[in-house]
Amino acid sequence: MSLEIKFLGSGSAFTLAEENFQSNILITKDDKHLLYDAGETIQEALNAQGMVSQDLDSIYISHLHGDHSGGIEGIAFRTYFEVYKFGKSEFGSMKPTLIGHQNILREGWENSWKAGLQSIQGEVNTLESYFNTNY
Repeated sequence: MSLEIKFLGSGSAFTLAEENFQSNILITKDDKHLLYDAGETIQEALNAQGMVSQDLDSIYISHLHGDHSGGIEGIAFRTYFEVYKFGKSEFGSMKPTLIGHQNILREGWENSWKAGLQSIQGEVNTLESYFNTNY
């Protein structure tokens, strides 16, 4: 029952260094991974740790600045579509839980993430198509 807290970067919204990423935090307990915020550089930060989006069990979004929530669309696409290489047979079968205040998650969907995620191959999707939600 160990708890590990790892800072995936120490940069700001303006981070440019290849070896430093935005200040997102990975909290691991008993092989469960909670990501605290998902900025635009989260895919690179996870890759630097030898991880992928499908390794995440849950994601907490504190607020909607890009360096805290700009990586949500990329995580949604990867966990929705890249399932076969993890032994799953159905799109959307690896949904992480998205945690945050209801207003923050709904505003994120309506004002940012929905534009890229709502319509895929004629399907009309919602936030819950990509994430289990926990308000």
